[in-house]
Amino acid sequence: MSNPISSIARLRSVSISKPVHAFLQVPRAGTVLSTFTRSCYLDFEGRIVAVVLPDLLNGPLNLVVAAHVGFAFDELPQGASVWSSPGTVHIGGVAEIAIHDTPTWNPELTRWDRPAFSRIRANLRIVGSVLRAEAPEGSFAVYLNDPTALAARPARGMKLLKEGLEGPSADRVAAAAQQLAGLGAGLTPSGDDVLVGTLISLSVLPDDGQHEIRDAIVSAASGRTTRISEAYLAAASRGEAGEAWHTLLHSLKESNDAEIQSATRRVMAFGETSGADMLTGFVLTARALF
Repeated sequence: MSNPISSIARLRSVSISKPVHAFLQVPRAGTVLSTFTRSCYLDFEGRIVAVVLPDLLNGPLNLVVAAHVGFAFDELPQGASVWSSPGTVHIGGVAEIAIHDTPTWNPELTRWDRPAFSRIRANLRIVGSVLRAEAPEGSFAVYLNDPTALAARPARGMKLLKEGLEGPSADRVAAAAQQLAGLGAGLTPSGDDVLVGTLISLSVLPDDGQHEIRDAIVSAASGRTTRISEAYLAAASRGEAGEAWHTLLHSLKESNDAEIQSATRRVMAFGETSGADMLTGFVLTARALF
């Protein structure tokens, strides 16, 4: 067992999400919300910031820092005070992160161009194939192969989501989000991850009045799941996603099967089932609307 943190660790920042950097330019106060081996989540006045190691990549909530000898995220006391002063984030009186000259990373997605649609449609089949073959046990991805393979409640939620997207019907999608939000175990439950994938898909597909669908998902999920999941849902509703998603979405516009497969697996690698569940929502939505 490692020794408790006993002195201030000055962590070197590697990159920071552009929205997070803007948010932290004025003094903020909050607490340590959750801690893990490679990350911690900070709650600044209701805004969630994830401090992560580089292998977790850039993301809409992320402040990426280099590993530091003698500092461990999971030794931070939950509930400890955090605060920001111009250019610096202070964590529990035990760590400081200078961010004034940290490179920013833009999580905003761009919509697909219509001339690329035929290629993207073909390449989405590669994503579906990898997902069906390699999704981890417990993922909602089994629904894409066999809707009866899921338990009653998630299967009902997935069916409502599919029908609401095909309608389209914001009311039916809201009903689906109520069924799926908070459904499953972990930091971000599987049902939430499916909804995040749906929002990512809506962010890159043509915006044909789909803002009502996005708003319905976020509104229906509010208060039904974890605060961290709500933060990821809010980011996805704004059209923001992590670095692995940017790579995958770009690869779908190209014609390199190996790159698409690799990018799909990179997304799938997040969490126990989170990546696969997000991809499930993404593929389900693309099939319904694209």
